[in-house]
Amino acid sequence: MPQFRNALITGAKRGLGLEVARQLGTLGQRVLIGARHIETGVAAAAALREFTSSLARSRAARVVNISSDMGSLAHINNPDPHVYAVVGPAYKASKVALNALTALFAKQFKDSPAKVNSASPGWCRTDMGGDGAP
Repeated sequence: MPQFRNALITGAKRGLGLEVARQLGTLGQRVLIGARHIETGVAAAAALREFTSSLARSRAARVVNISSDMGSLAHINNPDPHVYAVVGPAYKASKVALNALTALFAKQFKDSPAKVNSASPGWCRTDMGGDGAP
């Protein structure tokens, strides 16, 4: 029976999600992508094909949620970090929630081979980050 390494990437129709999906695919991962709009998700999947089960049953599942410095509760009311001046309450709240879910899922899978983490890539030059990003 072949061994598959599965990766579910949400928000994979563009930007960082699409690039993560592409790179994992080139490494031999079986990539499943999630997108809010079926048309763009199908288009992204088709583009990824040109290059290259359950967490509990997996022998070495990895979940990496892409977060943001703006999701830090410590930064919300601290004027020192660079993200303090950015308003964006919906974005910040969603990243705070993502960080909380990441911690809860990491706790849930702590006695299994699955690992759950989050990463903040910083300000990136994507559709959302814009051309001013480094």
